[in-house]
Amino acid sequence: RQNFAKIDEMDPDDIKDPLADEDAEEEEEEEEDEKRHIQINLKPDKKILKLQLKYTPGDVEDPRNFELPIKLAGIGVLDSLSRVVKGVGVKPRFLMAKTSINFGKKVIAKGSKPMPHPDDVNISNPDHVPLNWSVDKEVVDAQKVFQISPTEGRLDPNSGATIRVTFNPLEPT
Repeated sequence: RQNFAKIDEMDPDDIKDPLADEDAEEEEEEEEDEKRHIQINLKPDKKILKLQLKYTPGDVEDPRNFELPIKLAGIGVLDSLSRVVKGVGVKPRFLMAKTSINFGKKVIAKGSKPMPHPDDVNISNPDHVPLNWSVDKEVVDAQKVFQISPTEGRLDPNSGATIRVTFNPLEPT
């Protein structure tokens, strides 16, 4: 028996389907290339098994609807285990051109006024309805080295705005 700690790291070609017929497997070799089989061994301890699926849509409005192929080794498919998985890609209501800013290391000379280092982040609303946005000012104010302007606003449909983020350290860390 094999125990797999991290399913994401497994190569599907190295995993054997315990229900597969070896002779039929040769005949269906082309079809098998398109399928993924994962074997999970469980101990009968009456705990609930949680299965997390990750859906990555190929495009907006890319619907997916399929039956989760669950089989029990030695038994096969049971109707009581049948589950339908549904997912669809949707357009985001808010876009940021940058999701992080790295100001890097800045030299702070004693006795001189520190130079502020600004960077701009473009935001946009690709949706068909207006939206209000705001920055959590408490987090920014608590650090006392960043300023953000503006800190709130309204974006009309298909419009954008620029937020200026300034790094102004007063002392070295």
